[in-house]
Amino acid sequence: MSNPETAEWGDRIYLRYRVLDSNGGLLEESGQTVDGYELGNSDLPDPVQSRLVGAAPGTPISVLISAKDEAFGPHDPMQIQRLPRSQFEGLDPGVSVELKAGALVEFALPGENLVAGYVVDISSEEVVVDFNHPLIGRDCVFELDVVDLVKAGHEPGSSV
Repeated sequence: MSNPETAEWGDRIYLRYRVLDSNGGLLEESGQTVDGYELGNSDLPDPVQSRLVGAAPGTPISVLISAKDEAFGPHDPMQIQRLPRSQFEGLDPGVSVELKAGALVEFALPGENLVAGYVVDISSEEVVVDFNHPLIGRDCVFELDVVDLVKAGHEPGSSV
């Protein structure tokens, strides 16, 4: 599965990752799952994609992202929503979500898309949910392990 080439924009790169906060606390990880991303057209933050250009399989990469870089976009006050508390009652009976500040909640939108937000505050009548990206305004470190690379225009398993 190894490929001696290095990644360029448009290539598909496969990696495992961990995202740590500024104190080294784990925020997110792929575990043993290998995720694929097209460089220049993916959900990875721009500083991470830029750092992956030139990487080869087997390359460990660490990218520090400062909150001031706004890699996850600016904080948008319009993404903080006040929702009726009744909207959280009687959700899926098989799912137990403890409604408390800091809890992650997901909502299904038309078309089966999911949107996630963090509970900011709860009162007897409403729940305040922040739908901004959870890493906005936070310093973090992406630790990446490049597993494989498919050059643009090639299919996985084809010779490059």
